[in-house]
Amino acid sequence: MRVRVLIAAFVLSMSPAACDRATESAATSAEAPMMDAPVPDAEPGRAYRAVSDSARSVTGRLTITLTTRMPDPASDRREPVDYMSLRAETGLTAEGVLSGAVSPGTSLSGQTIRALMDLDVRAPSLSLYRVESQNAPRGGRALCEDGEAQYILVWESFGPGEQQLRVLPVAGGAPGAAEARACAVYAYSRDQGA
Repeated sequence: MRVRVLIAAFVLSMSPAACDRATESAATSAEAPMMDAPVPDAEPGRAYRAVSDSARSVTGRLTITLTTRMPDPASDRREPVDYMSLRAETGLTAEGVLSGAVSPGTSLSGQTIRALMDLDVRAPSLSLYRVESQNAPRGGRALCEDGEAQYILVWESFGPGEQQLRVLPVAGGAPGAAEARACAVYAYSRDQGA
């Protein structure tokens, strides 16, 4: 009986300490520093084969990668930013930051984007990226023949069977602006299993 009383007393004496440690541990973890800028959240690059003449001659096979970058603690920016990276088989590269969505009915170079990109009438809005960097290989062609692209419109379809990608670089300004000029449309396809 004495042994039971001693064990019960020992257990009761340890209980407040255990509770204090659990409370202390929770308080410590709540006050622990959080990671300021996580590693960029990038989805694996999706590779597409060229199906239009312009895509075959300028880029060949194209890999598109979408990345979300967290803000730098030292900057004034507080929101994550979505980036797109294009890497062509020919060595051409381009990177842009998502600046919004554009309706296929927007006018560009005297036509609608829907007509320029040969999109279905039910096609939803397209992603618009403001180009931050682009590099054409030595002796190779750039996305726009008559100047550098300032924006890139991207349309992807994920229907059954085959996935399609269409890319339309824009020079001179954002789509809808008077000075904006459409460059060549680049069309790609990707098998569902690829």
